[in-house]
Amino acid sequence: MINLGLLLLSCYMIYRANIVHALKQLNQSRVALHLYAGTTLTLTLLASLTGGISTQMPLHFMGLAAAALIIGYRLTISAALIVVFILLALGKIPVEHVGISLTAGYLIPLVLFQIWIKVTKSHNIWIFSFVTAGIGSLVLFIIKTLCMASYYYWGLNVDPEMVVSQYMMISPLFWIPELLLSVTVLITCLQHRPQWVACYQPSSP
Repeated sequence: MINLGLLLLSCYMIYRANIVHALKQLNQSRVALHLYAGTTLTLTLLASLTGGISTQMPLHFMGLAAAALIIGYRLTISAALIVVFILLALGKIPVEHVGISLTAGYLIPLVLFQIWIKVTKSHNIWIFSFVTAGIGSLVLFIIKTLCMASYYYWGLNVDPEMVVSQYMMISPLFWIPELLLSVTVLITCLQHRPQWVACYQPSSP
């Protein structure tokens, strides 16, 4: 019942995001289409390379902060949708986990990340890269970890000590690499192709 509710919630959030309009705009720019395809492929690879102690509670790098800043909120949601269905087709996630994978793994973190962008957005590329993207990626990771931990405890009835010791206590090992991934991607793009970063607006001369 919980999984069905989460699936319905994810469908509602996807509908509210109006991703169809964003996808139609990809026809207007080949560069945007290539960025979208590359982002989707990268998110798929990151999601498929899981680690952690428990196979029941896997961890993986997200890359969502960089993705959302480069291709935008709506396109990142559509990319996440593709990622989840690719993982489902490959047998990486069971059918009953589609709802939680979408909702806790992508949609809730992305919605809250939009607030983070509005609060921390800056014309300075270093502040934008290290604060908006870098620290923002940690915020995303922590939000996802808490959402998934809640699901493991309330939805799957996993022992709380196992959730803490085998999932939540392991997640900080991913924080620094996640931060470095986002910062490196954003600095590289802003230094060489700032027009590729949809959420960045340089200061007026």
